[in-house]
Amino acid sequence: MSSKSLSLVAAAALALCSFASQAANQIANGGFETAGATATGAASWLGSPANASRDCTVSLSGSCSMMLMSPAFNAAGTEQNSGKDGGMAPLDLGEVAVLSFSAMGFGGSTGDFKARLAYLDGGGNVKYDSNFVSFGSQLSTSSWKSFSITGAAASQAGLYAFVQFYQPIGPIGTGPAGENWVKGQVWVDDVAVVPEPETYAMMLAGLVGVGAMVRRRRSV
Repeated sequence: MSSKSLSLVAAAALALCSFASQAANQIANGGFETAGATATGAASWLGSPANASRDCTVSLSGSCSMMLMSPAFNAAGTEQNSGKDGGMAPLDLGEVAVLSFSAMGFGGSTGDFKARLAYLDGGGNVKYDSNFVSFGSQLSTSSWKSFSITGAAASQAGLYAFVQFYQPIGPIGTGPAGENWVKGQVWVDDVAVVPEPETYAMMLAGLVGVGAMVRRRRSV
């Protein structure tokens, strides 16, 4: 293999490693620092259903978090389509996205805390769905815990990450006017959807393999 070819392979590998180390988060306002006129009061995030709100009295890092609070016989949720709502770039073909976040609180004695990662095309059609994953039993009321959901390889280019956090129905109480209901209350912070480094490692291995094949072919 010529020194020029080796240089090209090395340059490409270096660029790929650099790109992998700078893999862009594909969720906007994951720390909920930016206020907005949405249902949750945080730009790029929507409330679905209601009872989710931006809370700047509790946070893991920065100044704010998202609070999901489910009163009696109710629920709370927030979501973001990274393209439509967040204005972020889509996933590339074959990329494996990982949803990571931190949460703290209490899902409720008859409630829960769940998260979902899906890939949507430009028309909003679901192309991959983790479905809701339950994390309620793992929550702490006194400290933040980190969680993640690893998606599948994107089946086509141009897919957008879709993230939902959901707290189902709150606890059942005894007060006729709800005065004795114990509310479920969960805070979410530092949300990110980032392509998995292994994706780029495989690409790099493939590039190196191509270089080796060329080298062997020229030495024959």
